[in-house]
Amino acid sequence: MGDIVGRVFIDTNGNRMFDAGVDTAVPLARILLAGGREVRTDAQGRYSFTNVAMGTHALRLDPASVPFRPCPPRTTVASAAPARFRCAA
Repeated sequence: MGDIVGRVFIDTNGNRMFDAGVDTAVPLARILLAGGREVRTDAQGRYSFTNVAMGTHALRLDPASVPFRPCPPRTTVASAAPARFRCAA
């Protein structure tokens, strides 16, 4: 078992990393994990799914829960490193 952790934020400077004081965290964004689990981001835009079976999993950002257009659903991640996405306007 493992954990999936991440952060939802507006990447103001476009460097694909969260920079405190520059980027804007998105609180209360709804993240869905395939299989029915869901969480909301905290005040710093962070989320986590605990006790997740090892393997590849699909996550989805609920577009109705954020003030911007999220990444298209074709984005996939299969990595032990933190996932970072950049979306075109």
